[in-house]
Order: sequence, then structure tokens, then C-alpha cells
Amino acid sequence: MAECGVAPYPTQVLSGGLGPAAFAVLSKPEDGSIVATAFSYFPYNRHSTYKRSAWAGLVAVRKDMRGRGLGAFVNALVLKKAVEEMGAERVQEFARTSNIASCRMIEHCGLSLRSDVRSGIAQPAEAASFTR
Repeated sequence: MAECGVAPYPTQVLSGGLGPAAFAVLSKPEDGSIVATAFSYFPYNRHSTYKRSAWAGLVAVRKDMRGRGLGAFVNALVLKKAVEEMGAERVQEFARTSNIASCRMIEHCGLSLRSDVRSGIAQPAEAASFTR
């Protein structure tokens, strides 16, 4: 993930140590090298109105494998796992409006982009961006 410009979550979150999580990985059959990943988990606590809403993201595709639809495929896999295996009633993903490739991937997987929903991340001014 880090090689693809995606800041990974802590191991405790990725491994499901803090609650249900789903991870989808695509690898090359020839050598087993990872070419694409996606992740989903429940970010809201049991008291939240959104407690059954899973978040999906961290989609990363190795640079030499981009442009083949692997991001959409691995994203669709993790969305399916979120609903069927984790029991999510809703799934949400976030992308910058300027990140056209991610927006297209999200829509390709059947989710609708909503211009009325805003999200933000607080970080120090000198910090690098979380994603490219």
C-alpha cells in the first residue's frame, strides 16, 4: 500500500483486532507478488447511528499493473465482503473530487457519488498528503 501512495492503517485495524474487517488482495499467479489491495471495516462505534455502515478504501494497485481494471475489481471484492461477510447495511467510500480515477472506480462498483456530503481530515500544515 505504501509503495502505491496509500497510507496504511495500524496493524490492529487491518487485522480486525478492533472489530470486523475485510481485506482483498490480488496477486500474480506466476510469482505470488501482490498487485492490488482494498480494505473495509466498521469505523463507527456501537453508539453511532452509522454503526452498521462499513467504510471501504485503501485501494492500491501496483504502478506497472494500473489501467487494467484491477482497482475496480479488488474494490468490488472488498465491498462484497463488507456486505456478505461482515453484515454491513451500508458501505461508504471517500475520494477527492479531483481524483477522477478513484471517483470512476467507486461509481463503477455501483456506489453513487454525493456532492452534498463533505468530509475532512485535520493534519499539520507541513504533513504530506495521505494519498496521491
